[in-house]
Amino acid sequence: MRTRKAVRNVIYGICADDDAAASVVEELRALDVDARRIVVQSSEPLEIRDLAVPHGSGAMPWVAALGGLIGAVAGFTLAAGTQQLWPLSTGAMPIVTLRTNLIITYEMTLLGVIVATVLCFLVTARLPRWRMPLDDPEISEGAVLVGVLSPPQDRAHDIERALREGGGAARIVTCGPEDWG
Repeated sequence: MRTRKAVRNVIYGICADDDAAASVVEELRALDVDARRIVVQSSEPLEIRDLAVPHGSGAMPWVAALGGLIGAVAGFTLAAGTQQLWPLSTGAMPIVTLRTNLIITYEMTLLGVIVATVLCFLVTARLPRWRMPLDDPEISEGAVLVGVLSPPQDRAHDIERALREGGGAARIVTCGPEDWG
């Protein structure tokens, strides 16, 4: 019985080295394959910049700032609201004071930043993984996997040709959910 969903439809090739993988990536880009669908995996870090899939700037700083703002508002509202709901006799002093509320506001701001950052990390890192990761045993032996996730069916033949002729992928694999697990 499977506990996780299988990886999406994929076409990938196994390249002998990173130079061959760079050639395959160039061929795929020449075919106007969406860069977010191109997958490159290796057992060790690759130094070639051509293999890098362009990513936009991260949203984490903005999410953390928003979490801090929400935490600060929630902290001040909590402290001031509690003081208003249960007023204590303070003589001639005000019931809600900024100095004492800043401590709780500061702590809730930090809590908001931390929670927002952890949640943003989990979302951007795609954790937990609900699908099985794309993997091939030859990657651990030094080969480089270059593939296309969810390729359009009408362009599958062109993608296979690019994998084969672009860098001379030693082996081409086409699989779908029925082939996994």
